Amino acid sequence: KADSMLNHTLKNIMANSAGEIEQFLDLLSVACDTSSLQRSLECLQRGMRWCKNRQAYLDLVAGDYVSTLEPTEIKTFGLELVAGRQLSIDFADHCVMLDTRLCDLVLDNALSNAFQHGRVEDPAVRFAIAVSDAPDGGPQKAVSFRVTNR
Repeated sequence: KADSMLNHTLKNIMANSAGEIEQFLDLLSVACDTSSLQRSLECLQRGMRWCKNRQAYLDLVAGDYVSTLEPTEIKTFGLELVAGRQLSIDFADHCVMLDTRLCDLVLDNALSNAFQHGRVEDPAVRFAIAVSDAPDGGPQKAVSFRVTNR
């Protein structure tokens, strides 16, 4: 099951990349705009990240995944996650403790679904990561992720 999910995700990412390259080639005869090629490169980099995430998927399905928290700059994490995609973003400027691998798996899937199942002509995908104080007033922070396509 994990390999099937990974295969599906990688196919979508590589298809996005191929589409961006095709757009670039079409534009090349009219004007020299490299933004499509840049998005293509970013899509391929996301694909490579998914290859790294394969083991995490296998561990999740087997019930063997061990969560690992690490200090994470929200803006950097968010920008890496949306690389190669055209959407509206709003990322908090905080460093928090996250399991970046698990968040990457869940959020990349949510973003892909937002594009695939939104309006075809204008998916209007938005992605926000907010950080707030913990409800109990302690030193921990609460992180919320929101993906919308309407």
